Amino acid sequence: MKKILILGTALLCGFLGRVAAQGVEFRDLTFGQALEQARTENKLVFMDCYTSWCGPCKNMLKNVFTLPEAGEFMNAHFVCVKYDMEKGEGIGLKKQFAVRAFPTFFIIRPDGTVQHRLAGGSQWERFRERVARGLEETTSYAYLNERYQQGKLARKQYPHYVQALKDAGDRPAVKNVCMEVFGQLSDKAKCSAENWYIFDQEMGPADPRFEYLVDHKEAFDRTVGQKIVDEKIYSVYGDELLGINNSKDAEWPERIGRIAHQMQKIGFEKKPEIENTLDYVVAYLSKDIEGVLKNLEERTDFPQYVMMDLAFRFGFIVQEGTDEQVARYIQLGRRAEQQAATPQLAGLIREYMDRYEAELNDRKTYAGIRGRVTRERMNEVNLYKVEDGKECLIATSKVSRDGWYGFAFQPERKGFYTVGGKENLDRIRLYIKPGDQGEVNFPEDTIVITARNTPENLLLARWETMMIPVRERVDNLKYALFDYRDFFPYFMDFLPQAREFQEKLTFRDETFARLVKQTIDFDLDYYAFRILNALKAGKETHKPSRPTPADYPAYYETIVSRDKLTDASVLEQPYGYDYLQRYTTFALAKEGEKDNLSNRLKWLSDDLLKAEIVLWYAERCRTYENYQKILGEYGSFLTTENHRERMNAVSARLYQGKKGEMAADFTYPDRNGKLVSLSDFRGKVVLVDVWATWCGPCRAEIPHLVKLEKEMEGKDVVFIGVSIDQKKDHRKWLEVLEQEGLSGVQLFAGVSPQIMKDYKFTTIPRFMVFDREGKVVTTKSPRPSSPELKKLLEKLLNSGL
Repeated sequence: MKKILILGTALLCGFLGRVAAQGVEFRDLTFGQALEQARTENKLVFMDCYTSWCGPCKNMLKNVFTLPEAGEFMNAHFVCVKYDMEKGEGIGLKKQFAVRAFPTFFIIRPDGTVQHRLAGGSQWERFRERVARGLEETTSYAYLNERYQQGKLARKQYPHYVQALKDAGDRPAVKNVCMEVFGQLSDKAKCSAENWYIFDQEMGPADPRFEYLVDHKEAFDRTVGQKIVDEKIYSVYGDELLGINNSKDAEWPERIGRIAHQMQKIGFEKKPEIENTLDYVVAYLSKDIEGVLKNLEERTDFPQYVMMDLAFRFGFIVQEGTDEQVARYIQLGRRAEQQAATPQLAGLIREYMDRYEAELNDRKTYAGIRGRVTRERMNEVNLYKVEDGKECLIATSKVSRDGWYGFAFQPERKGFYTVGGKENLDRIRLYIKPGDQGEVNFPEDTIVITARNTPENLLLARWETMMIPVRERVDNLKYALFDYRDFFPYFMDFLPQAREFQEKLTFRDETFARLVKQTIDFDLDYYAFRILNALKAGKETHKPSRPTPADYPAYYETIVSRDKLTDASVLEQPYGYDYLQRYTTFALAKEGEKDNLSNRLKWLSDDLLKAEIVLWYAERCRTYENYQKILGEYGSFLTTENHRERMNAVSARLYQGKKGEMAADFTYPDRNGKLVSLSDFRGKVVLVDVWATWCGPCRAEIPHLVKLEKEMEGKDVVFIGVSIDQKKDHRKWLEVLEQEGLSGVQLFAGVSPQIMKDYKFTTIPRFMVFDREGKVVTTKSPRPSSPELKKLLEKLLNSGL
């Protein structure tokens, strides 16, 4: 029997040891059963109130209550139960015990009354201390609170009561009790170590207790200890600054000012760190980009809240900062990534910095213009680039319902752009380079370049603002009765203001300053030219009237000279093309010279300017012959791709390709890269085949074409093949030439070449025949597979033409 008893005792001890080793034993009991079990075992009930979504609740259950030491302590003193406050019996218990935060824990007597309450979890060592206070009746919440409510709480019990209130999470009561004691104590008692507890609580710089602590710091240093006092001051200021940083409180300047004022009175350990943090918070809340960056660049390590700011709250730096500031911000973010406390935070910071870096790279190549439109009839805004002195539409932005428009584009080069409506008066000039951001608003009857612009455009805006009244007096219909007799005096009064602005103009970029000064000269000249031909009527006669040279004021004596336009800079202006025409027209009239192309060119020194006048004349040609004459005589001035494209457009518009008409010339590289023209073969009959390697009907004609070439060998016939394959298929074209045995002259024109525009066809194959004089025989000849083509060529050869 004794052996059996010993064996049973050993089994029981082993069972209890395993329970303890497994952590806290939460029993599957109803609340009533838990109370009954507590009476039976002479224990208290420990109740864990949790929810399924609560992170701290899960941490306690997974990482604290599973500890062997937690099981050893808790299982020895309590019947432990846990209830989900959103399910089953937990719903009623939540209401019964007024549970408002999770997790909340209760130590409950077997009669169902609460002995102690704990709000929030913590690490085991601290949690054990909190539970232990609840086990001891004289330090428990229920006992001390009852004594306080009855007015029987001894002075030495107040620290315990405050601690019990803290355990219960009753912050208002903690503050009220501490303030009550604070108000009752003498200065000497307030500064004593035994009453330090009323200061060692949550409080802000505006709290009377903290203000007292600041004013009596030396006394507290002596009684409590400088290190403890300094840590408290540091903690209060740190918490306050973190709260200010994370809030949207409009009164933050007052709160910051209070801290700054208090710190002037005292010194404490880590004061420089608080001063640094204060500067950071002020810079951040003021959106002082440079202040934020400089503050963080001086730091070695970043606090956790700064880490979060760097990742999630510095969008204003990306939106409003310069490229250089954004680059510095990204560099700080990369540092924060290396210092992040967790891989997850490091990954988030890296993700944001990668995105901002990509945006910065876009900013260096893209420009942006946006703004508000409040005009009733302005439903869209246009963006124009300036090319060869003309405004060329880039994009159109529809005005949104709330009145916003916007553009993001890649400027081909830095220079002038215009933005606004379709009418000239509704647009304004901007200077844009890659990376620039601008804002232009369009309220009724005016245009506003806001402060959200580059320094260049803010300077330009000052001049534009001065010029708007001049522009209006030339172009606005409300000045229809403001003719030259009104304009000339107005303009002469305006000139001194313009010259004063021009002379006093300074800018950090001297090149841009010179550009603006030059722009002023061009603007003044241009509107002086414009008024001469403006359709204006006199106020008295209401009849259209234009001035004669006798009416011109003195300004017009110096407006033109043969050495004035020595470069092509006027073509950087949106009106440059029109300026040249008006300038040369005025110059010819002033000198009494005949109006022709040759005389106009004499007034221009720069070849690019001469090219624009040549193009102006060419674009006004009514016949292809006149166009050819201009091209032959002045074509040497046309040197750019843009010049060629514009002349080709004229050629395509004028050329008819009729029989007997001179052929429209073309020039393309051959298989060796040598440029070959149709006109190179004057004196021979020419057959032109326009084709492509991908064209089935074209390839079907090749055997017939090769046969025809052999049959015509030794005769004055030239066979020219012109491929319209894409550039990427150039090698394939060479391979097909080899495979098909195509000899003759083979040219590579590329997609949509000028030859198709001049001869006005869109489908291939197209065969065309030209005679020995270079005239059109037919632009739609029979194909090589037809005997009629050979007959046509032989007829031309035999005719002697």
